[in-house]
Amino acid sequence: QTRQHLNCVLVDFARGAAITTDGHRLAKANSAACFDGAEPCWVPLDAWVQTTKACPKKGGILVTRSGSSVTLRAIDPGYVILDAFGTDDGPTELDGWTKARVDARCPDVQFPSYDQIIPKLEAQHADTYEHRENGKGETRPRTKEAGFNARYLGDIALVSDAAGAKGAAFHPGPGPLDPLLVVVSGPKGSWTVVVMPMRI
Repeated sequence: QTRQHLNCVLVDFARGAAITTDGHRLAKANSAACFDGAEPCWVPLDAWVQTTKACPKKGGILVTRSGSSVTLRAIDPGYVILDAFGTDDGPTELDGWTKARVDARCPDVQFPSYDQIIPKLEAQHADTYEHRENGKGETRPRTKEAGFNARYLGDIALVSDAAGAKGAAFHPGPGPLDPLLVVVSGPKGSWTVVVMPMRI
């Protein structure tokens, strides 16, 4: 009961972001659209996965909320606000664009303060590289070695492919037991991923 957030996706309308965590890593997908003043909502993970599986290859998910209920739609790529998260004030003529619709109840859970965690890590990791005086202006991480679950890193590769990115920017922490901050940015979307390390 105390870890129900592990089975949810937080949709933050005001920041145009969708966030999920399994306790070992945290991922934030960024959207170009946001709705000032809109309250965030929590979507059951199984409803999100069900909608994702129904999405066209280049489609997207439109999220609308009404009270304690939330509706997810797998949207055809021809829809004009493909990358937008919706609210009650959003478009309603969606039937012709909807490939699948999933209705769910918003669970009442406490989600980690990602809006504090990620900026804090970004500031902490900004000074984790040292300059090499070799005439080329190269840098190298201060951390000599750190261990991470290989499957988690493999998932980041999948995210990079989905975003249409050519790779990902890895920002290690100052020590081997500090979280790894990964930024993926491509023409199809951008992600920020936090991965907890393993002891080696």
